[in-house]
Amino acid sequence: MENCHIFKFNTVMYQGRPSYEIFGKLHQCIMAGDCFHIEIDMSEYRYMHPTFAVLVASSIYLGDKYGKEVVIRYDVNNERLAQFLKQAGICGRYYSPKHSAQLNSKNSSIPFNRFRRIEDTYTTVQKILDCAPVYLSSELKNQFISKITEIFSNAFEHGKSDIGVFCCGFINNSNHFSFSVYDAGIGVGTNVNRYLNASLSNEKALEWAFDKTHSTLNGIVDYPRGAGLSLLEDFTRANRGRIDLASENAYCRIDSKARKFYRLKHPIKGTIVSMNIQADDRHVYTL
Repeated sequence: MENCHIFKFNTVMYQGRPSYEIFGKLHQCIMAGDCFHIEIDMSEYRYMHPTFAVLVASSIYLGDKYGKEVVIRYDVNNERLAQFLKQAGICGRYYSPKHSAQLNSKNSSIPFNRFRRIEDTYTTVQKILDCAPVYLSSELKNQFISKITEIFSNAFEHGKSDIGVFCCGFINNSNHFSFSVYDAGIGVGTNVNRYLNASLSNEKALEWAFDKTHSTLNGIVDYPRGAGLSLLEDFTRANRGRIDLASENAYCRIDSKARKFYRLKHPIKGTIVSMNIQADDRHVYTL
C-alpha cells in the first residue's frame, strides 16, 4: 500500500529504554506528514510487558489526532498474543466480532480505557487498588488512592492532551500486577521549562519534577505534586517493584536499588507512568 508503514512487533519487549524507543519510532511516524496508513503488525507476537499495552491501544486515537489510519494486525491462533489481548482488555474496541469468544476481556484486571475527565477515573483508581496483590494498612490504602488519583490528575492538568488520558493494567504470568497511565500531551520537560522560563534538558526537567517540593501549579492545590511519586517510590522500594516514567525523550526508572534517568533516542509523544507491584502475601505494608 502506498504511503504505508508497517511496524512489526515480533521481538521480546521487556521494560526498558529499547522498548520505549520502539514506541518513540511509532509515535514519530504517526506524527510525520508523509505516512498516512500505519500498520502495527502483532501477528508474530512473542512477548510484550503489560506496561506497553496502553501504548499499543492508544495509538489508534493518536493516529486519529494526526489524520492517520492506524490499524493493528493480529493472529488469534498465536496463543501468547491472544492471552495478551485478553489480559489487556483492548480487543473489544478494535478486533473482529467473530473472534469475540477468543479475545473477550472478562479476565482483564484494568481493561484499556480512555478518560476525558478526572471524575471518570475514580472507579478505575479503586480497581487498581483492588487488583494489587499485596496487603496494605487502611492508612496506606487511603494514601494509595490519593496518589494514584494524583497520577491521573497530573496527566489531565499538566499533559493537556486533547485526546484524553488512557489506562490499562493486568496481572502477568508471574503474578505481578502492572498498570500504566498515558497521556499524549505536551510532556513533562516542555511543561517544566515553560513554568521555569528555562531550557533544561528533558532529563533535568524530569529530575526537577520528581522533587516533592516542586510544583508547576502555582499553589492551586494544597500539597506538593512531587509528593505522590515520592510515596509510591518508597512503597516500590519496600515491595521490590518498579516505576517507569517516560516523557518526550526522557526516561526514569525506579526500582528497589535506585532512581536513574536516561535519554531516549526516539522520543514518545506525551507521558507514560507505569508501576509494577510484586505479589506479596507475607507482609502488611504500612505508612
